[in-house]
Amino acid sequence: MAALLLLLAAIAAPAPPPVDEARFQHFLKVLPDAKERPRAGVDPAEVARLAARNPGREKEIEGILAADASCTAPGREAAMLRMIRATADRLGPERLDRMIAFYEGPDFARFAALGPDRPADKPLSAAEKAELDRLVAAYPLREFAEAMQASGDGLFTDPAVGGVFARCAEARTAAFERAKLRE
Repeated sequence: MAALLLLLAAIAAPAPPPVDEARFQHFLKVLPDAKERPRAGVDPAEVARLAARNPGREKEIEGILAADASCTAPGREAAMLRMIRATADRLGPERLDRMIAFYEGPDFARFAALGPDRPADKPLSAAEKAELDRLVAAYPLREFAEAMQASGDGLFTDPAVGGVFARCAEARTAAFERAKLRE
């Protein structure tokens, strides 16, 4: 019964106010992916796969794949920004500030060492487990993950995103056909 009451309270709870633009831009700057996100480029494995099907035509293939990456890059970036914006708004200003503090401070690096990036063959000691529990309790990490999931799910049904990728896929297919290359 208590679980049902908590669920009903969570459903009935008002959504937090939207996040202001300055706070959102600050959040974007501290996200680790903002610094490390690879720019649109040609996947060497895809070039190798297609070159195996079209011997001696690697440069043509690279050109078509580069054009495809350039075509999809604005859509990918816009979709990512919409997802991050929706995540920030789902969290609200207070929890977003806590996530900014997490990423700006030393706790993010420590969490990465103890959490999901830790090698599977290195189990946590009791002290490390306690430290991980402290980090999870100190920041809205679960809420952030849930908000990212919910925001990301919406991208798959966004017609604008699908339209960009469909047009790019059509252009890529047409380029392969014109060049008489096998995909």
